[in-house]
Amino acid sequence: MLYIRIQNVASGTYLDLLNGSSAPGTQVHGWASNTTETQDWFLRRVSRTDVELRAILAKDIHNAPNFQGFTQDGLYLVLPQSVRDAIYVKSGLKTMKGRGQLFDSDDYAIVLKAEVAKWGIATLLADDFGILWGLIFGTTGNRSLAYNFYLNENLDNIVFFDPYTGEEKVDMGYKTYMAVY
Repeated sequence: MLYIRIQNVASGTYLDLLNGSSAPGTQVHGWASNTTETQDWFLRRVSRTDVELRAILAKDIHNAPNFQGFTQDGLYLVLPQSVRDAIYVKSGLKTMKGRGQLFDSDDYAIVLKAEVAKWGIATLLADDFGILWGLIFGTTGNRSLAYNFYLNENLDNIVFFDPYTGEEKVDMGYKTYMAVY
């Protein structure tokens, strides 16, 4: 039998399944050598599987009829707002000026996706999952634009990120024809 112990290193408390049950829906309890408020844990889902992510993308109204999505990983971690903001600031893109075709929208979006990956390598100590910071190519009329995306806090809708301005948007004004995540 496999036993797993989950510890909050900061508080020294542990999580345990009620009565050691492994049944779906089993309550999780915290315990420590002395009873304190550090036993209060809040667990929130912070990831989506590839299948779930594809379903969310498929229902997005911003997709063009020829939309194609390209996935690499089976599980995707969605970063919290504070981490996303810090990565964007550290990237230097906020103060970088575009250089026409030499450094345009796809370069901004690709650099930011790479910065997220670099943060993950330096910060996360686990493997075998991806960080959801997607790259979208969209078009409207004869114009095209590349930008990033991730999921909202409820993990049920797409949020677009404009790497030029650092703003989150619900609509970039373009139809997505390709996404890499």
